[in-house]
Amino acid sequence: NQESPASEATDREERARASREALEGFGDLARQALEDFNVPGAALAVVVGGEVVFAEGFGLRDLEARRPMTPDTLFAIGSTTKAMTATLLGLLVDEGRLEWDQPLRRYLPTFRLSDPTISDRLTPRDLVTHRSGLPRHDLLWYNNNDGTRAEMVERLAHLELSADLRQRFQYNNLMFMTAGYLAGQLTGTSWEQALRERLFMPLGMTRSNFSVAESQKDDDFAQPYRENDEQELERIPFRTIDLIGPAGSVNSSVDEMARWLLFNLNGGRVGERQLVKPTTLADIHSPHMTTGETPERPEISQGTSGLGWGIDAYRGHRRVAHGGGIDGFITSVMLFPDDGIGLVSFNNGQSGISSLLNQHAADRLLGLEPVDWLGEALDLSLIHI
Repeated sequence: NQESPASEATDREERARASREALEGFGDLARQALEDFNVPGAALAVVVGGEVVFAEGFGLRDLEARRPMTPDTLFAIGSTTKAMTATLLGLLVDEGRLEWDQPLRRYLPTFRLSDPTISDRLTPRDLVTHRSGLPRHDLLWYNNNDGTRAEMVERLAHLELSADLRQRFQYNNLMFMTAGYLAGQLTGTSWEQALRERLFMPLGMTRSNFSVAESQKDDDFAQPYRENDEQELERIPFRTIDLIGPAGSVNSSVDEMARWLLFNLNGGRVGERQLVKPTTLADIHSPHMTTGETPERPEISQGTSGLGWGIDAYRGHRRVAHGGGIDGFITSVMLFPDDGIGLVSFNNGQSGISSLLNQHAADRLLGLEPVDWLGEALDLSLIHI
C-alpha cells in the first residue's frame, strides 16, 4: 500500500528531525579539526530524505580580515566539477544529440590521439571514465592560461599513450576538458553556457561560476591558504584553471551544492521537472571501470569509476563520491543513494579533513559504530612529521 502524501510528509519530517539530532554537536567536532590540522575554515552541508538538515560554516574564510566561513561562501570545488560535466553529456544523450558508445569522431571529426586505432574507437563514455589509454600529462595545462580548448584538443595527438583503450584506469583531466569541449560543440555555445543553462539555472545555483576571477567579485568567497615550512598558514594566489575548466573550475557554496546533492538523490528531478532521465543518471552513478587500487581498510571496498564519479561500498553502504583539490582548496562530495543521504564539505587549506568530516557525519546518520577518522589521520600526520 502506498503512503498518502500527508503520511510521506510526516515521515520525511521525522527523518529530518532524527538526522538533525544525530548531527548535534557536529560543529564542535569540525572546529576541533580545524585547530588540530591547522586549517583556516571549512563548511559542510548535509541532505537527508530530500531535506537539507545541516549547513554550516566553521572558522574563517579570510584570516587577514577575520571574515567567517558561511554556508554561502564560494570556494573552488576542483575535480568534483567532473560529475557535472558528465551529467551535462547525459542531458545531451537524453536530447538525442549524443550517444555514449558511438565513436567520438562522429561528433568531433578532427579528434586525434597518437594511436590511430584508439582515435577511431574512443567514445564519449571513455572520455569520462579515465580509460582512454592516455596518462595525466597535466603539465600541458597546469599554469597554462593561453590558447583555447580547441587548440588543446588538437595537441592531444602529440601526447604519448601508456595503455590501450579501456585497458587501464588512468586519471585524466584532459579527457574531461575534451568532454566539455564536446558539449560546447554540440550545443553551439560553450561548456560554461551549456552547464549554466541546463544545470545551474534549473537547480537554482545562481552564484555558482566557472572562474576564481569571478568568485573574487562576490561578497562572500574563501581565500586559499597553505602551511609554510614553519607550519604557519600563509595565503597563496588563486590558481586559474579556466582552460581545463570542465575538469575542475567550478566554484560554488555548500548551500548551492546541497541543491546538486538533492538533484542526484532525487533521480534527476528538480521540483516537478525531470531534468535528466532516471536511467541516464543511474548509468552515470554506475561502475564502468575498475581502478586497480587496493583498499586500505576492509570496511571500504575497492573503488570503481562511474561517469565523473568514484563508486565503492562504505561500511556496507553504496557510496558515489568524488574529491577535488586545487591550490588552497579541498572538497569532498559524497552520495549514499540507497540511503537518501548526501554530503558536501570543503576547506580552504590543503588538508584532507573534508572527506573525514563527511565520513564522521555519514557514520552518525547511518547509525554506524563510530570510527575516529580524524583522530587516526592526526596520529598519522604526527608520525610523519
